[in-house]
Amino acid sequence: MKATELRIGNWFSQYGVNYQCSASDIESIANPSIAFECEPIPLTEEWLESTNIDGTSFGVEPCFTIWTEGNKVYLEQYGEGRVWLDHIEYRHQAQNLYFALTGEELQTDETDQKVNQ
Repeated sequence: MKATELRIGNWFSQYGVNYQCSASDIESIANPSIAFECEPIPLTEEWLESTNIDGTSFGVEPCFTIWTEGNKVYLEQYGEGRVWLDHIEYRHQAQNLYFALTGEELQTDETDQKVNQ
């Protein structure tokens, strides 16, 4: 996983424990002299259900809506159909997509550990 993929607040896994990314985590990942092992967390249906992503509309007419089905994310343009986003496989990708489209943070009912807060 590259530091350029992460934003502060993204979720990642380190040695089987999930953490919310801080600025110092990003610095550590980017520094090749520090052995900072981290892995992306795969999307799950349960995690997507714990967010406010499903049914989020954005943009001006024609309006787009973000939907989820199982552990997949897709966009729907009103009256035009769905575009499946198969490359969105991990939590941090879903968080970054949501932020890029809405300008807001993806809210979750996350209960995993938060570090460096």
